[in-house]
Amino acid sequence: MSLSMLFLFIAQIRPKMHKCRMKKTSLLKKNSIRIPSIQFPYIKKRHLCAPPLSASYTVEAAVAIPFFLGMMIFAIFYMRIMQVEFGIQKVLDETAQQAAVLCSGEENITLGELRLLCNGRMEKEEIPLSFIKGGILGISYGESTVEGNYIVLQVSYDVEFPIQLFGKLRWNRRLLSINRKWVGWDPNEEGALGNYVYVTEYGTVYHLRRQCPYLNPGIIAIPYHQVSDKRNESGAKYKACKGCGAKKVKSGVVYITEYGDVYHRTLHCVGLRRTIHRIPLTEVGDRGPCKKCY
Repeated sequence: MSLSMLFLFIAQIRPKMHKCRMKKTSLLKKNSIRIPSIQFPYIKKRHLCAPPLSASYTVEAAVAIPFFLGMMIFAIFYMRIMQVEFGIQKVLDETAQQAAVLCSGEENITLGELRLLCNGRMEKEEIPLSFIKGGILGISYGESTVEGNYIVLQVSYDVEFPIQLFGKLRWNRRLLSINRKWVGWDPNEEGALGNYVYVTEYGTVYHLRRQCPYLNPGIIAIPYHQVSDKRNESGAKYKACKGCGAKKVKSGVVYITEYGDVYHRTLHCVGLRRTIHRIPLTEVGDRGPCKKCY
């Protein structure tokens, strides 16, 4: 029998065999008793010579978990550093302010006394000084001074990261607090003679006199309908202040100043307040001189 005839014979008898199998199965189902099936867990058998499982998860865990824990520790440690810095800055400011009041008369205070006061207040405030290298003795007051009319408290200290996971990390922190003693007015400090000037927080010029009209604006209340007719000392018109939303005003009272160029909706507007700072002339930066008091 040739190969082609054999394939033809198999193709003819295969449907008949399938029909017989289907009949036999149906007869068994009719005469059989149903037994509840039991589910067994599937257990995959591995050959002894099969290749081992991949170790990529083990490598990732060995690298990622220590890195993650290190970053968490670093974040917590950074927060503690900020807590130490805020606490020490608060102590310096409060101590310098109290010392400035004590120096209002003929009494004076030494740098050693100020250092003891600061250290005592730090322990009382329970500042975590253990994070500082050397503890409280690691805080240096070397650049502080109480000479002249100012109390300058400047401290420096080192903070080390406790875990050497990222190498030996160290931060040097410097904090400064300056307060003027309550010794009254000193003509040598006024104007250009003392090389000190006055500036505001958002001002673009510096002033030689504390009594400059730009630093002490005279506030005038006027009806809103008169704003368009008013002019300041320079002859300029008043426009609406963007800070207090003066554009929304259609009636009522608004507020202007003699040397300003905007009108305000409320007396509490930041444009009517002046936060004045007294700084050395060398620190004016890009500010130009005030044309009114120069």
